[in-house]
Amino acid sequence: RGAGMRFLKIGKENGGKGRCGRLRVCERITTWRIFMDDIRQITNCVRQTAYETHVYFKHGFLEKVYENALANRLRKQGLTVQQQITLPVRDEDGTLVGNYIGDLIVNHALLIELKACRGLDDTHTAQVLAYLKSTGIRHALLMNFGTSVFQVKKYIL
Repeated sequence: RGAGMRFLKIGKENGGKGRCGRLRVCERITTWRIFMDDIRQITNCVRQTAYETHVYFKHGFLEKVYENALANRLRKQGLTVQQQITLPVRDEDGTLVGNYIGDLIVNHALLIELKACRGLDDTHTAQVLAYLKSTGIRHALLMNFGTSVFQVKKYIL
């Protein structure tokens, strides 16, 4: 809570209409730090909203439909949602080696990778872990809307 930091309120107190409540987000120029209670609250809100999206749409649509629906619902909850963001992938020495297009990034701290397939497997897990490692984001959710039972996994680096 040193110099150059300010606290933002996101959720009901900041015009949001959702269940997510008050979240404390700490911003230092371009670096975002989310307190652990806040990331849990964000994650729970995203999980619940994604589940409700799956209940409404069921399985069978393309990934983009679920992405747009989830992004819309999360914004209604008062969360900051970025879609299809180009994220740099860097080597250990900092050299840019490529880019990753993230499905969703919530509150600059939670990466969401969406799938609409028959089931999640090790390649999907490896993909999410590689994105976390290369982008510097610490928290991710991997979600599958392609089955009759909604699947979600959380990853932390």
